[in-house]
Amino acid sequence: MDANKLQKLKNIGYKLRPVCATCRFFRIVTMDSKFSTCKKHVYVHQKHKEKARELSVHSYGWCSDWEENKEIDPFGTSWHVFKGE
Repeated sequence: MDANKLQKLKNIGYKLRPVCATCRFFRIVTMDSKFSTCKKHVYVHQKHKEKARELSVHSYGWCSDWEENKEIDPFGTSWHVFKGE
């Protein structure tokens, strides 16, 4: 990352918040998918009651069961300096 860009982002307090897209339970379709499913949370659909399904979620969403997906680096190594809580 460009040193000037890195410094500017630090100066403005830039943070990457924990969201579904970076959670270990998010089923990754592609890195730019806005919607997918959660591998941890399931539900029985009101109309299709055959079996439980993974819960549809938005990649920018978050829940209290969020856990970092350590197998991916969605923002590139240089972005981890901005990891927020």
